[in-house]
Amino acid sequence: PITKRASRDICGDTGLFLDHLTEVNTQRTIPEAEVRITRRFFNSGWSGGITVILLQPSNSHPYQKGFPSVIEECPTYCFLNEGFKAVTCGTLRLGDGTLSIIDSAPFIRPWDNAPVECRREMRRQTSHIIRAKKPNVVLCMWQDKEGVPLRMTKVQSLGVGKDFTSSNTRFNGAPLERVNSFHPSYAANYNPHASCFRQLLLLNIAQACGIYEHGIWHEEEWMKELKKRCTAEASSMSSKFTPLD
Repeated sequence: PITKRASRDICGDTGLFLDHLTEVNTQRTIPEAEVRITRRFFNSGWSGGITVILLQPSNSHPYQKGFPSVIEECPTYCFLNEGFKAVTCGTLRLGDGTLSIIDSAPFIRPWDNAPVECRREMRRQTSHIIRAKKPNVVLCMWQDKEGVPLRMTKVQSLGVGKDFTSSNTRFNGAPLERVNSFHPSYAANYNPHASCFRQLLLLNIAQACGIYEHGIWHEEEWMKELKKRCTAEASSMSSKFTPLD
């Protein structure tokens, strides 16, 4: 169980930064419901905790139906919600102030076909939001080959089964603990019958929670073997992966 909790964001900087993201040229008007739900996922009223970084929002999130429906109708959010609940004996779930989710490029959906420079600028702004959030641990579940400013490469996924040389880094001048992972859609949508990927995602979640709660993580031999098996399995698949949601 997770007993350590995030603290209230007295200054409200993260909420202000999120609002500024809607002013970046995304070539569309951002609905108020989408802004509200995005803020809810990021828990902009809290600082610290665990922050999960995904790639970008789905083309079809039902924002107008409310927060629970967005989770229920998205395999990625469902997996994360159930995964965190399972690992923490129900003490962490989406919407909890200690657990936050943000896309590397909020408000830019796949079908928006945003220019590379637009994605780069959105990610620059996102880096400021993450810095203002002051998360204790970041779970890196996104990857892109274009439009990635240098500072965001520090919190970008290295790929399936890999680890950062050092989990500790400095992000925008502040210390940060990070855990490498991969997008849940890779397991939930692309390889639903390959159980090793789901097992590894749960292990990555457990590692992020362990570091957050205890400040340390001990890697056992079976964990190393699982990572090697998943890396080999992913390498044998030649098709390009693009998160579906």
